[in-house]
Amino acid sequence: MKERDYSTLQAGMRKAPTITDAEEVIRTQGKIKLPDRRAITLWDSPELSQFRGVGEDLEKAEEKRHVAQVEHLEAKQAASSQGTPLPDVQFVQQAAAAAQQQAAAMSQHVIDLETHHSTTRGRWRRS
Repeated sequence: MKERDYSTLQAGMRKAPTITDAEEVIRTQGKIKLPDRRAITLWDSPELSQFRGVGEDLEKAEEKRHVAQVEHLEAKQAASSQGTPLPDVQFVQQAAAAAQQQAAAMSQHVIDLETHHSTTRGRWRRS
């Protein structure tokens, strides 16, 4: 049987790190100096964000939502005072968006059907 010399094999292999090795590194390593985070904190502050104009877009969007809600409430009040039903505007908007989304696909479908119909009609006449 062949004898193996493990001392030469271990010379080329690295030692797997253990928890005691990690503790030794932590003990011998100096204090870690973390980067200064004041600039990031200042950049994200509400005051500097307002100066940069970040809040203006949020305020415009909030103002649009508020105006839409006020108009909807006024329409509801007018409808209820006159005793007429008020259509659900969101439902109408969703239906219009769905119809608009389907319009391109339906027009392509019509073109495909006309092409198919014109090619198959010629076959039936030849028979």
